[in-house]
Amino acid sequence: MNPAAAKDLSFLFDKDGFFINSEQWDIALAQRIANSEGIGEMDDLQQELLLTLRDEFHKFGAVTALSHFVT
Repeated sequence: MNPAAAKDLSFLFDKDGFFINSEQWDIALAQRIANSEGIGEMDDLQQELLLTLRDEFHKFGAVTALSHFVT
């Protein structure tokens, strides 16, 4: 099943709201999640931030505090 095409995205998350299978994640799915959460269309800056945070998590196993990204 293509998760980006599914209507109900709840199967993607565990009971605590964490993504179950990171291999399914892509920017199209991130946009679907943003839409389902009422955020709407992400702009280029938002997408770049997501990709940067994702890369950081894969490199270090954690993400820098958001206060380092957002002022």
